[in-house]
Amino acid sequence: MRSGIIVHYVWFAVMMAVVAFAIVWLLFPYVLYYARRRRLYDSPNYRKLQRRPVPLLGGVAVYGGILVPSLIVLIVWQNSSISYMLLAMTILLVLGTMDDLYDLSPLLKLLIEFLVVLAVVYLNGNSIDTLHGLFGIGILPVGWQYAISLLAGVGIINAINLIDGVDGYSSGYTFFAAVLFGTVFALAGMPGMTSISFIVAGAVVPFFLHNVFGRKSKMFMGDGGTLMIGTLISAFLFSILKTGSSCSILETQHGASLVALCLAVLGIPIFDTLRLIFYRLSLRRSPFSADRNHLHHAFIDLGCSHLATTLSILAFNLLIVLIWLFCWLGGAGQTAQVVVVVLACLIVTWGLFFALRLLPRRRTRFYKRLRVWALTTHHERSRLWCSIQSFLDRV
Repeated sequence: MRSGIIVHYVWFAVMMAVVAFAIVWLLFPYVLYYARRRRLYDSPNYRKLQRRPVPLLGGVAVYGGILVPSLIVLIVWQNSSISYMLLAMTILLVLGTMDDLYDLSPLLKLLIEFLVVLAVVYLNGNSIDTLHGLFGIGILPVGWQYAISLLAGVGIINAINLIDGVDGYSSGYTFFAAVLFGTVFALAGMPGMTSISFIVAGAVVPFFLHNVFGRKSKMFMGDGGTLMIGTLISAFLFSILKTGSSCSILETQHGASLVALCLAVLGIPIFDTLRLIFYRLSLRRSPFSADRNHLHHAFIDLGCSHLATTLSILAFNLLIVLIWLFCWLGGAGQTAQVVVVVLACLIVTWGLFFALRLLPRRRTRFYKRLRVWALTTHHERSRLWCSIQSFLDRV
C-alpha cells in the first residue's frame, strides 16, 4: 500500500517537473529578448571565462517555471512550508537581480540574506535544531539552533552563487541536488517536498541546454537565479534535518546519517567555498574578493571545455554520494559516515584543486596525458554540437 502511494505522488511530481520544463522552455526566448533590449549583459573581464557579453536574467525564466507548478503543489498538498519557501526565493531573486543591475554592496546582500533566512526559520519553524546524535549531540539549545541554521542557510546560498562560473555548472548541480533530495523526500513520504524538488530539477533543464549549447540563445543565470536556487536548496536541507521530519525514518529504522547524506550532496560547493574563504583570509584579502581559484577554474586552466568541467565536478560529487552510500550499506555508524564524507569532500575540493595547480609545474608524463585528454573534450565544432546549437538558437 505504501509503495503504491509513493508511486502515485512521484508520478504527480514528475508531471509537475514536465510543466516546469515546458514553462521555462516557452518563457526563455521572451526573457532573452527583454535582457537584450534593456542591454542587461554580463561583460567579460580578467576572471570571467566568457569572451563576449552574455545576457543575464536566466534566473527569471527559471523562476517562472518553478513558481507556477509550485502554486499547484501548494493547493494540492496544503503544505505551509512551501509558501514560505516561495516567498523567500522571490525575495532572493529580486535581491540578486538588483545586484546584477546595480552591483550592490556584498555586506548589504549578506545582511538581507541573513534576515530572509532568519524570517523563514522563525515563522516556519524549519531549522537545524538537532545534530541527529553526531558526536553524541541531539537537540540543540535554541540559540545554537538559530546560529547553525543561519550559518548553514546563508552559507549554502552563497556557495551556490559562487559556483556559477562555468557554463552548465550551477544548473547542472541544481538538477543533481534536486533529484537526490527529491528521492529522499519520496522515500520519506513527503509528497509536497518531493514535487518541489522535481519541479526545480525540471525547470533548470532548458536553461542548462541554452547555457551550454546555445550561441545566440546563451544566457547566464545571474545572481538572481543562483541566490534563488541556493534558497531552495537550503530549504530542502532544513526540511530533511529538522526534528520530526519524516526523513528521520531513514535514520531511526535504517541507520542512515542524514547529516552525512546532506554533506555528501552539498559537499563540493560548501567545501570549495570554505577553501576559498581560508585562502583569501590567509592573504589578508576580503572573503568577498573575486579571483580564479575555484575548483572549476583549475579544470578550465588544465584545458577542459566548460561541459567537461561541469560533468567532471558533478561526477566527483556523485562519487562522494556513492562513498556515503557504501558506508551506510556497509554498516558504518552515523558518526563514521559523517567523518568519511568530510574526508572525501576535503580530498576532492582541497586535494584535487592543489593537485591540478601543481601538475603543470612538474610537467610529468601523467600531466601531459591529462592535458591531452582535456583538450579532446572540446566538441564545439562537432556536427552534433552544431546541430543542437542551431536548433536552440532558432527557438
